[in-house]
Amino acid sequence: MVFCVSTFGWLTDLSGNRMMCTVEYKATQGQVTRTKALETCKTAETGFTTYIQVLGVSGESSSVTVFTLEDGFIKSATAKETHILAVNARHTTAAKIVSRQNLTLVTIETGPFEAAGKNVASVVKSLDEKLYAVGVTAEKVKSQCKGCQSLFEHWQEVKKQFEPDSLSKAIAPRRFLALIQSIRKASKDEILQVLKSSTKTALPQVVDAVTSSQTPASLDAMLQFLNFADPKGLVLQERFLYACGFASHPNERMLQALVDISKGKIVSNDIKESVVIIMGALVHKLCQKGGCELPTVVEVKKMILEGPDSTQVESDVQMYLLALKNSLLPEAIPLFSKYAESEVGAYCTISLTALQRYDVALITDEVRPFDV
Repeated sequence: MVFCVSTFGWLTDLSGNRMMCTVEYKATQGQVTRTKALETCKTAETGFTTYIQVLGVSGESSSVTVFTLEDGFIKSATAKETHILAVNARHTTAAKIVSRQNLTLVTIETGPFEAAGKNVASVVKSLDEKLYAVGVTAEKVKSQCKGCQSLFEHWQEVKKQFEPDSLSKAIAPRRFLALIQSIRKASKDEILQVLKSSTKTALPQVVDAVTSSQTPASLDAMLQFLNFADPKGLVLQERFLYACGFASHPNERMLQALVDISKGKIVSNDIKESVVIIMGALVHKLCQKGGCELPTVVEVKKMILEGPDSTQVESDVQMYLLALKNSLLPEAIPLFSKYAESEVGAYCTISLTALQRYDVALITDEVRPFDV
């Protein structure tokens, strides 16, 4: 390892194969201090944190490594990394993780003679056939549970708590959350088994739980289970859509599923309107997470922005205006300004209430003034 830095400097450091961070190096006599600015790290995968700050998680992190040099060699390296995480809604619920590592040069010995070969792999094999490559980056740990209940076994124990007569009991919310946790670990087939075995009276609550689990398997199960061309399933379709609208961390795939549903056969006009309106809500949440340029988001934005002027059907115009109201897209402000002057009372009401939700800074001189 070679340090080619002056007394002070900032560099971009590659940490493993998934993270790139800005690092500060300070060199003093016989010592180099490396401080990683963890807030600048860019990772390929990030954990979920809600866009609603009060329900989110706050964190502080630090990473410092001190290298001691002697005669141009690293004599020792001491690293300390600290992470503090706290739930914003309850600061007493917090965790502190401290990791310390020490590396010390013990002896210096003469190594083996150089070996010739076409590549590193052939040289290593010529030295000892038992040697094999081991990655230095950590691999994802797959959870293993011996003797744990399957989703269906869990459902058999709690299904009575999902009947309407039991929903008012204090234990019902805990059972609901516990079922969501089980669903998140289950496959699509396991989830479908629970959906198909549920009674008609418990099924709406199960649909809520499955949709709220927000996993690829649960979404696939719901899309396979529901038939939007069936007039008998309106209640379940509605529960699914509302649960999507209230999703804490929706992704592009969920939005794409709603786009596909809107393009398919929908027997109920109310359900059709709900699909479009909820797509607007998902666009808002995805844009808040920095996903405004995702292909599906761009497609939906174009659809709802062009929607009001593309039809003469009053209910359809209202549908698109409500979707835009949910999306809170800055591009919709001129549209709301236009429809706020409409002679149709519903258009005017939706537009004015939508404009009230925007940041005043977005109501520029280019937008017609309204007393909002």
